[in-house]
Amino acid sequence: MREMRGTIHTCIIIYLVSMILLYAITPLTAETDQTIIYATPQDDLQDIIDDAPPYSILSLASGIYTQELVIHIPIHIKGSLDDTTVFIVETGTNKPALSISSEQTILQDLTIINTGPGIYTTGVRVIADYSTIHRCHFKDTPVGIAFWSSNNIVAHSTFFNCSDEGIVIISSSLFTANNNTIEHCRFIKNCDGIELQQSSYNTIKNCLFDGNTHDGISGIKSNNDHNRILNCTVINNQVHGVYFSRSYNNTIQDCIIENNTDAEVLFTPDLNDNVVHYTTNNNSKQPLPPANTLEERKTDHTRRSNFLNTIRDRLLALLTPLIGFIRISGLTLQSSIPI
Repeated sequence: MREMRGTIHTCIIIYLVSMILLYAITPLTAETDQTIIYATPQDDLQDIIDDAPPYSILSLASGIYTQELVIHIPIHIKGSLDDTTVFIVETGTNKPALSISSEQTILQDLTIINTGPGIYTTGVRVIADYSTIHRCHFKDTPVGIAFWSSNNIVAHSTFFNCSDEGIVIISSSLFTANNNTIEHCRFIKNCDGIELQQSSYNTIKNCLFDGNTHDGISGIKSNNDHNRILNCTVINNQVHGVYFSRSYNNTIQDCIIENNTDAEVLFTPDLNDNVVHYTTNNNSKQPLPPANTLEERKTDHTRRSNFLNTIRDRLLALLTPLIGFIRISGLTLQSSIPI
């Protein structure tokens, strides 16, 4: 009987170990089963995306890509490691070069330029949650990235010479853009580095904001609450280092904020209910009185003009898996399309 009990115990142990190993190996197997698709600038990328299985990897060769894209399935689009995979797209007025309408999309190692007309012409517009943008470069475009969604990540990316914003994060009465993370990014010589519009619980950390023509980080209108700015360097911006209007419970911690023309940190109407801790070598700047800034006047127009377009994009994202193949790029809308 003792030998039988020992055999049973051994079998149970072997079974448990086998199950643990099985569960440990399963994710690795799934990873190796991903479809990898290779493409060049001569290929129709929209056709490839439309036909690709979800969670495919679309590997782009070096070169110049000029096609607008609507990314409506979860897919990983990656370019070459030497920054030679470049999108130079000329869209219609205020349109995005790439539009992400599916969760769990990844963009990696891409340079994106949109030369189309309009002050809200955009490199990438994101209307789906849980997207990741990694090691990408945005330049010479009015808006680098526009988020109308939550739980997205931008990491190790650069934003240069964006004439409106490097990144704008916008919530509205219908859609929420919260809990986004921006880390290890560089914002140089844009208008605003990052602009928040009624967006909360975002984290901006380990980023550089240098030489922007307006604010390094700007929270306009109101209700940009519970955001965290951590370990950032905000220098040489021509108006404010950090500006927030009618917002509460924000944290600025362990940052270097100095040599910004009008104010290092400005909360209107005051700093109450916010936590601010930063270092500077220039203590001469005084807080400015509350003002109806250009950004605040601009925001009302932005939100109105974005309303119909955002609904359109959300409906297209919902309809795509139901009606199968759709060439969204063939649709023509007469209304102006915002950020």
